[in-house]
Amino acid sequence: RRSWPFARMETRKALRIEKTPVPAGNYALVFHPNTPNDEGMSFEVRKIAPGEFLQAGNVMTRTPEGETLWREPVAFDTTEQTVPTLEIEVHPEASAVRLKIRYGNRATQTVFAR
Repeated sequence: RRSWPFARMETRKALRIEKTPVPAGNYALVFHPNTPNDEGMSFEVRKIAPGEFLQAGNVMTRTPEGETLWREPVAFDTTEQTVPTLEIEVHPEASAVRLKIRYGNRATQTVFAR
């Protein structure tokens, strides 16, 4: 059971996820598998050193060291359409940035407030 760092996020301005401040900086977005206690899958925003950690062709690269700013359970909805690869969409809104994530026939979203 290992974590899955699926994206790198770089912000120039501070954001907030739920009540947690996310200062400008570099972050790894990480999924964690279901726990042995069946607590469910979780999603983490981890502050990391600048630079790219993702590797082309390696979908299970090592999760970079860093400080966990936010980690909460994540729920995926079942979708009618199946996508062949991981899809990440960023939707800027007036007061937030909506991150939509799709994988196979599952989807979730997270909102970062401005």
